[in-house]
Amino acid sequence: MSPRWTPHPDVRTSRHVVHNLHVHLVFLTKYRRNAFTDAMLTRTEEIMREVCTGFEAELKQFNGEQDHVYLLVHYPPRVQLSKLVSFLKGVSSRRLRQEFDSHVKVRKALNDLGYIDERIHGLKQDGKATRFYLDLREKGGQLCEAGLAAGEETDATACTAPATGAFTVEAAAQRASA
Repeated sequence: MSPRWTPHPDVRTSRHVVHNLHVHLVFLTKYRRNAFTDAMLTRTEEIMREVCTGFEAELKQFNGEQDHVYLLVHYPPRVQLSKLVSFLKGVSSRRLRQEFDSHVKVRKALNDLGYIDERIHGLKQDGKATRFYLDLREKGGQLCEAGLAAGEETDATACTAPATGAFTVEAAAQRASA
């Protein structure tokens, strides 16, 4: 390399190649369900960084919401993109199911009871228990439920929410404790 210029940090060199390969990846949840919590997104980023390191790739950006994650990955040309994507999806899915199993089971149980994802709010892991809020407002009503699921037991208490506007966990929690 010439001493007259400094190399770009993203441009990598090997013995016979100079490369700067990036890929944008967006992974969606099945049926675009709101499945990710903040804790799950943080753990997903850690897992994806580990997988990228194993492929000698670098996770440049990570962002996510409740129904998708977005990645920007810088990878070498010897890595098959299909294998990288396969490992990112497979490893993250397996580890998240192992670590957040009760969260997934509670959401599935509530879905099986007929509650759609738009009515389930504030699903959070709290030790071995999972907390949740159900928005049961219909045509100007104020009913909601605050629940705690731990193993086979589920405890739900009634609470009230504002009759109009978006449902917020904070407002329902304040009204439940009052």
